[in-house]
Amino acid sequence: MPNEKEYFNFEDKTVDFPFYSNGKFFQDKKSYVLIASLLLFVFLIFGPVKFYDYQEQAILSLVMLIPLLYYGEGRLCTLFRKPVMKDLRTVIFSCVAYFPYIFIVISIGVLFESILGINIVSTISNTAGNLDLVFLIFEFIQIIGEELFRVILFLVVLTICFKYSGNRKTSIIIGTIIALAVFGLMHINSYPNILYCFVVMGIGNFFELYPYLKSKNVLLSIIVHFILNIIITVIRLNL
Repeated sequence: MPNEKEYFNFEDKTVDFPFYSNGKFFQDKKSYVLIASLLLFVFLIFGPVKFYDYQEQAILSLVMLIPLLYYGEGRLCTLFRKPVMKDLRTVIFSCVAYFPYIFIVISIGVLFESILGINIVSTISNTAGNLDLVFLIFEFIQIIGEELFRVILFLVVLTICFKYSGNRKTSIIIGTIIALAVFGLMHINSYPNILYCFVVMGIGNFFELYPYLKSKNVLLSIIVHFILNIIITVIRLNL
């Protein structure tokens, strides 16, 4: 375990991120299965294979979940932990903090578009949803895959950076930036506006990654992501 000075103030200092500091991650063949799952996830998003209805959500989730189970020898405790009461505050904070950020982005976007003609936030999604039970189930399944992709990518980058820098805080910052940027750009098929993908779907999703950074429990990020997606879907359906 690192000493307290190596933690950010917001972090739970009783737990740490897995495998980045032991120097053995890239010596373990099972680790490359996790890395391969990231590449397969990207290929399935942008590759020639097309899916129908809810197939994509289920397949992409399994692409991330099965390698994690293999790496953990059937256990999910590498990334998942049982929530405790204090985690509720983290979930509420993350959900509430997201909307002021979006309001600021929209305000700046309107200003940029009126003055410079640069479109930051006006976009048309190629996806649609409704709030029936099937949608909710597969939305949750999809979010499991997305959060595992983002968190595992973060951990891989964290591990690489820490190997060469030995600085935990710097490695976390770099890992967070890359994970958010890549995750944002992964939405270019659904939101054909690269600025929107980067600013809203990328940086804006810090509030979904934050619960994991704080608690090292990906379940909290999944819950926040699910709540925010449902709120946004309700807003879109009522506009």
